[in-house]
Amino acid sequence: MYYFRLLLVFLSLIFASSQSNAQIFDIKLSDAKKIKERKLIVVLADTTRAWGKRSNDLVKSIVPKYWDSISIEFMDLSQVRKLYASKNTEYFTLEFSSLRNQKNPLLEKLSPEVDPRSVLWNAKEHGYFELALSENFEKPFYKFRTAVSAPIEGDFIIAVQQISKLIAYKKLDPGFSDKEYFRSIAGKAQILKDRTLMIDTLQLKRFFKTFTYVSEEYTQKYQLTDFAEITEKIKGSDSVVAYTAVIPYTDVLGRGKSFEGTTGGGMDAYEGNIYYLHVVIDAREGEIISFAKDENANIERRSLRQFVRYFE
Repeated sequence: MYYFRLLLVFLSLIFASSQSNAQIFDIKLSDAKKIKERKLIVVLADTTRAWGKRSNDLVKSIVPKYWDSISIEFMDLSQVRKLYASKNTEYFTLEFSSLRNQKNPLLEKLSPEVDPRSVLWNAKEHGYFELALSENFEKPFYKFRTAVSAPIEGDFIIAVQQISKLIAYKKLDPGFSDKEYFRSIAGKAQILKDRTLMIDTLQLKRFFKTFTYVSEEYTQKYQLTDFAEITEKIKGSDSVVAYTAVIPYTDVLGRGKSFEGTTGGGMDAYEGNIYYLHVVIDAREGEIISFAKDENANIERRSLRQFVRYFE
């Protein structure tokens, strides 16, 4: 019980912000209720760009599979903007907006035929999905960042799964509160005892050219692997594994761990800083069952300890 209470406090500190685009799980209940009876439009990327066709192929295959029980349409950007101009209130939109909004010279140099993940990871080039109401398309109400800015199958599945599950939870629970949602995640930590944790070595910080520190800090079953193998486990809804993933986010309230930031600068000095949530996801259900917060994109010793500390 003591550790469970600690986890609830930890969660509350991470997700306390009321900024609609700042935190990972912060979709306002009022927005969730608005989209409850609406159709989902998946906005297709500009296919004249190198990564556009890949993004479109992925969302067409992934969104219907991982966003359950909802009517879905696919439209290009010009069609959606016409709905926006008419103030149409029948839809809400999902878009991998980083392909449209970010001028990313590094991504433009990479071929869709090769895996750009390690290059983009080291450069901290993150992408993002955005949700918006069709009548307020230019002002999205939610943003979910992906580990890299290129359309990657595993990243897309994780994003769609987690966005869908969060919205479903907020829609279905009349007495919803953030505290109860956080409690529901904390209550799943025991699942990790019965899973082999697949750890993406790209996320790990290498010490002395080895990963021996992992077994020193993580006492449960694990396997070092790559994101391609993890993606296959996700697609197969494997019942015996969980896996690590990273979700970048901005921390409006943290501001360098103090109210005025570590060097002063006022309320908004740290608003653009990117921090990282290292999550453990059950491959069978797609549920987050544990996580660790860090300012670094790599899993470190303390991150590994945090994955298991609450059920030891």
